[in-house]
Amino acid sequence: MPELKSIKDQRIELLKKLLDAIPETACVVAYTNFEEKRLTDLAAWFPEYKDRINRIIENIRDLSKPFENRDVYYWQMKGSFSEKGVLPVLVPELSYEEMDVSDGGMAMGAYWAMCQTEDQEEVHKIRTALLEYCKLDTLGLEW
Repeated sequence: MPELKSIKDQRIELLKKLLDAIPETACVVAYTNFEEKRLTDLAAWFPEYKDRINRIIENIRDLSKPFENRDVYYWQMKGSFSEKGVLPVLVPELSYEEMDVSDGGMAMGAYWAMCQTEDQEEVHKIRTALLEYCKLDTLGLEW
C-alpha cells in the first residue's frame, strides 16, 4: 500500500473564502442537501462561525425539491431525482456519460488521488476532469 502524503487541513481557509464570497443575505442555490450537510459540518468544526454559517444554510434553495416531490417527473428519470438522473432527461445535450469523472463518488476518489500524487501531469489531468465535472453540475443548475 502506498504511503500517504501529509495533507494540510484547509477547512478553515475554505470556510473563510466561502464567508467572504457569500453575502449574508444571498440566495444560495444547491441541488439536494449535500452542501447544507457540509456547511453543518463546518459549523460544528468551527463554532465561532456557526451563526454566519447558519444564515447561509437558511438561505439555501434546493432545486431538487420539484423532482424529489414528483411535481416534475418523466419516466426516463427511472425514479431518480438526482441531478445526474434529471439533467440528461431535461437537457439531453448535457450528459455525464462520457466524462472521466461522472458522479460524486468518482469526484471524491479523483480528488484524493490528486492529493496523493506528486506527478504534475497527473495532477493537471485529474484537476481538469474535476473542473469539467463541476462545470456541468453548475451549468445544470442554471437550467
